[in-house]
Amino acid sequence: MTQFDIHIYSISFEIINILDIINHLSYSSQVDNFYYT
Repeated sequence: MTQFDIHIYSISFEIINILDIINHLSYSSQVDNFYYT
């Protein structure tokens, strides 16, 4: 693996991580809404 490949890999990993967090947050808010209605 070159330095460039490692860089791309880490960026994609961070993006996946961020998407996962957003997914979790939106899921949590849906659950909250479900309980409060």
